[in-house]
Amino acid sequence: MSANNLVCVILIPLHPLPVPQFSDEVIQLLPARESDFRQLERLLQQHRTINIQDVPLPSSPEATRESMLCRMLTFTFTAAIRSEKLLESIIREFNEFNLHAVYVLVRSHLELAALARFANKNIKEHVTQRDVDRLDKFLEKLVLGNLFMSKEHEYPVKPFHIGSVVRELEKISPQIPRMYYFLSEFTHPNMGALVLTTEPDLERGVNVFDRRRAPKDTDFMQTVNIAIATSELILKDVSELLLLDVSGLEVLD
Repeated sequence: MSANNLVCVILIPLHPLPVPQFSDEVIQLLPARESDFRQLERLLQQHRTINIQDVPLPSSPEATRESMLCRMLTFTFTAAIRSEKLLESIIREFNEFNLHAVYVLVRSHLELAALARFANKNIKEHVTQRDVDRLDKFLEKLVLGNLFMSKEHEYPVKPFHIGSVVRELEKISPQIPRMYYFLSEFTHPNMGALVLTTEPDLERGVNVFDRRRAPKDTDFMQTVNIAIATSELILKDVSELLLLDVSGLEVLD
């Protein structure tokens, strides 16, 4: 299949599956946030309208235009589907008041948004500069990087360091990397886990535990609000990557 046949269409009506909705219980708990909850649902709906297609395996190990386009599309479709599935889970777990899972999922989604932005920026630069070698190496690392394999089996392709990738988002907002490190405290078994599990009852002098603690406005700001911002980033970067013109690359075809 030639590179010209790998044209993708994004955001067309495809009769997608119904989007999970925030429950009435959640809306009643945080009525002032209803419009924001609906916004996240709409963003998930947009993910569902991305036209995911099969991508041919590269026919050659050489840096051809086709092989690089295949890798770029492989990353882009993977990012789109991963974002969609994380958002689905965030809504469902929020409805279940499973805040432990929500915080982990939102942190993972933030990592994905950071990598999508990092990929979009670097791929565009390499394409504009027509730097085929750097583009080929970048795409290889983006798609095939594996830290475990590189340590255990002398696998040659290491991934990008996610902490460094997240820090790149400081150019958009210094708050995003700060929120990433803040969210990390809730994904480790330390004080963050305590906050999501128990509240002190000072009058009785005890910690009150709750397997299903109802979300508060602070939980919304630290999870759903961040999911909205990162969803918008991912949709923008996925759209731009799918529409990127690589026809000017001077490589062997």
